[in-house]
Amino acid sequence: MTRDPIFDLLPAVFRQADIGQGDPLRALTDILQTIDHDLHVGVDELYDAWFIQTCPLDWVAMIGGLVGVSLPTPVRPEHRALVADTLAARRRKGLAAALPILLRGASGWYVLPLTTGEPVDQAAPNPLVVPSATWPLLTSDADGAQPSKSASISPLDGSPAAGLWVWRLPVFGLEGVTPAPVAPPAGWPSSWAGWFRRYWLNPLGLSTPLWNRASTTLPLGPAPITALPVRTSLDLLTRDLARHRRDWPIAAPGGPTDSRLYGPQRGLLLSQQDAAGTWSDVPPLGVRAMKLGPFDLPPPDYPVFLSGAPDLTTLKAVTFPLQATLGDTIATLEVSLGDAPSLQDAASALQSALAKATVTQPGTAPQALTGATVLTWGTRLAVVPGDGATGPLAFAPPKGAKVVDPLMLINGATAVRAMRTAPLGADLLARFYSAAPASLLQFTDADGRAYAARLPLVADGAPTVVTTAAALQAALPGTTVMAIGERILILPPPPGGKPSNSPLPAAAPMAALAWDLGLTRGVVLDPDVGACAWPAAGAAPQAVSADYGYAAPMGLGGGLYPRTPQSHPDTAIPYPVAPTGPASFPGVMPNWIRTKPKWAVFTPVGSGTFPMVADLVLAAGQTLMIQAGAQQRPMIATDGGALAVTGPATGATAPGVLRLDGLLWRGGLAVSGGVLALTLTDVTLYATGKTPALGLATTPSGSPPQVAFSAERCMLAPIDGTGLSGTLNLADSIIGPLSAPYLGADALTGCAPGLAVTLARTTVLGATSAAGGLAATDTLFVGPLFAAGQVTLDHCYVADLQWTPVVGKTPVTPATDTPAVPARVEYCTACGGVRAVRLWRCHVVSLTLDPAAMKVCACAKPGPSETRACAGCAVSGCADACPLKATGAAWEGLADPPNFYPDSPYPDADFARLTDANPPQILTGATDQGEIGAFNAAQAQARSREFDAALRGALLFGAGVDVTFLN
Repeated sequence: MTRDPIFDLLPAVFRQADIGQGDPLRALTDILQTIDHDLHVGVDELYDAWFIQTCPLDWVAMIGGLVGVSLPTPVRPEHRALVADTLAARRRKGLAAALPILLRGASGWYVLPLTTGEPVDQAAPNPLVVPSATWPLLTSDADGAQPSKSASISPLDGSPAAGLWVWRLPVFGLEGVTPAPVAPPAGWPSSWAGWFRRYWLNPLGLSTPLWNRASTTLPLGPAPITALPVRTSLDLLTRDLARHRRDWPIAAPGGPTDSRLYGPQRGLLLSQQDAAGTWSDVPPLGVRAMKLGPFDLPPPDYPVFLSGAPDLTTLKAVTFPLQATLGDTIATLEVSLGDAPSLQDAASALQSALAKATVTQPGTAPQALTGATVLTWGTRLAVVPGDGATGPLAFAPPKGAKVVDPLMLINGATAVRAMRTAPLGADLLARFYSAAPASLLQFTDADGRAYAARLPLVADGAPTVVTTAAALQAALPGTTVMAIGERILILPPPPGGKPSNSPLPAAAPMAALAWDLGLTRGVVLDPDVGACAWPAAGAAPQAVSADYGYAAPMGLGGGLYPRTPQSHPDTAIPYPVAPTGPASFPGVMPNWIRTKPKWAVFTPVGSGTFPMVADLVLAAGQTLMIQAGAQQRPMIATDGGALAVTGPATGATAPGVLRLDGLLWRGGLAVSGGVLALTLTDVTLYATGKTPALGLATTPSGSPPQVAFSAERCMLAPIDGTGLSGTLNLADSIIGPLSAPYLGADALTGCAPGLAVTLARTTVLGATSAAGGLAATDTLFVGPLFAAGQVTLDHCYVADLQWTPVVGKTPVTPATDTPAVPARVEYCTACGGVRAVRLWRCHVVSLTLDPAAMKVCACAKPGPSETRACAGCAVSGCADACPLKATGAAWEGLADPPNFYPDSPYPDADFARLTDANPPQILTGATDQGEIGAFNAAQAQARSREFDAALRGALLFGAGVDVTFLN
């Protein structure tokens, strides 16, 4: 603020007298005024200098040096925040609340300090203790925790160490994904097909564990669940939805649209489209977290076997054999019926036969078949399997036997949808008997019939599932209620029958109990596998959409990780593409074909599924780019398995160019002919069966193909180079079977001498065969590598390199034995030339095998040979001619093959990832001293060092900490 001059503050009489004396008083006050100004300026500057946010910019570097922060010059204003964060961490040194922010800033990993005094691997996962009562329980195996003490620090005084949970995997969120429908499993009766409404959230139709999107800033204190990238386990989601239902009961209007893990603002959401085309979100109150087995339907619907309507009045006594199949269990039985038996007699005979059945294939739960209950249901027989059934029940004549079917168990058999509760633990059983007087348990069956049971039930002794079923039977006359294991089954009345409840007075409905029992229908979500299922009753959704989070260690393949979109000229014609309708690929392609633009960019809008046309023809110099938008991962689906691409004829002035960027591609690319340049960046090419990611079309339509194929940061199904010529360059990529185990499979095969292969920082899962040139840097060859031309390896790992140069004779048959030595060379005894080189489980620092630069066997017919092991070789003069001992050659044999994370198929976050239990030659053997293979850029080792250094700097002297890496 502006201060008044000191002279003006004096009384007027003094100021008047001062004028007559020549203003000496004014001169004195002016001196004081200057001192006052300097004092105020000094105080203001001192106040500013107290804070890193306002101190002189030149001071920032000096203050940073005092706390260990080295800043580049010149110092910029944004450096203030870096030094300020470091100062804040130093002030909180030794405080658990500061660890998450400090360690995340140092390594990028999310950290949660535990509040127990036990080591982390012994800490009981109690929601009231670990770490807070404000969010649901984290089970010990929620993220497949594998405790690692690589960063742990032991306390000097022997006191219990603090605990840290660390999540290293980044999580990305997809929106508007088109889930893939799941076909009914084998053995599912065709008459039940309409009941099976299941989807994989992953559009490729693959199991994908769901992860929570960390959308909340880390606080200085216990972190909420929304601030951690945790695996959304079934237990975690169940508790979260139960908490939300408790806080916002079904009957309460105006509840929030989000729970802590599910909802449009949380990144986990299911949406459906009705017959009118209207989309609606499934709210948290309409979602049930449940494990989905192969044959499970959303509760309460449960298919019960129903025979045809047999006419037994004229039946003569008969004994006939049957084969019963229940899921993966098979048994043979013999049913004996007397003359004109009643339907009840037939039910008793069938149940007796099932109990005495001979189980020929036990399967998962044979007791569910032999312990089945047979009931009469109107004019039919109903067979209810026992506890543990894993599939539908079906009857058939034994192999080779004639069909004898008096009970119509084969012909005319169908199913009825009964209602089955959730497993009844002690808490659920107690709620039947502790309900308020005059309460009603209300629910409806699959046909819309309403049921109401008056509560509380009256217990005769300690309540059990059996006694509760009997009491519920009395409360639901007209139905059949029975206990099956820990569940209760309610069979609706047969046709013409109805529940015979007498009129019930108005009462408080037990909506929460009906939901917890599984008698209220909801959409089922299994987060452990990324699957959902709609209720079997009512109209099926016309379309389904999903938002969910997935984990990935780094930017590889199509995904939402930060990536730089490939550039294109401003003159490129843009084509926004929709999944369906006139703006879809089939809708806009005719316009592109008609106008023939030199440059065009097709941008699929959203992360849905976009059906692709069957073939594509590119003119000379014409470029077509298909590019995902920012923060989107569209899936392109090709009909027939592959997109057939044809380029201009051989001799064209320029190739036809196809660029793919940021896509998930279901299918492959089939080259029909011509000159083509195919460039892929951040793309996943997922092909199944015999369809390769890249290969020659079955019926080529153009001139002999010449291809310049380039892929960077891609995940590729196997490539078949048969019939192709040109170049094939892969960098920072994974190639191999994505839909099947890689052991014994092919990854990169059929590469003729005219196809030169270059690999950099690539993981090759499967066999590689290259007759032409092959150059690889920082590449992990997990399968065998068969080569015949020039091979250059730089800081690579080879599981089994078999180099057999072909000069004037037929190729050598690849070896299949397990060698006793890591390196050996085979020489022809007739001409002395090299016939084969083999390296087994070797880290190759530098090696060049060039047929033109060495003497190779040129004999017309294979003759006798001599194999020399390089280790301990004492043959005179061998070192001068041995290709493995040439100048610059360096390699080292390793004892074991690469160690990958087990049970991690694509698209699991640990797919093709190396564990820490690998030798340093693999983990730090790349050119940049990083990991060999596609995950070189992940730099897990460097992040671990940064994490360890930050952790030690954050702890007080003598303090200890136990660290568990949860992924």
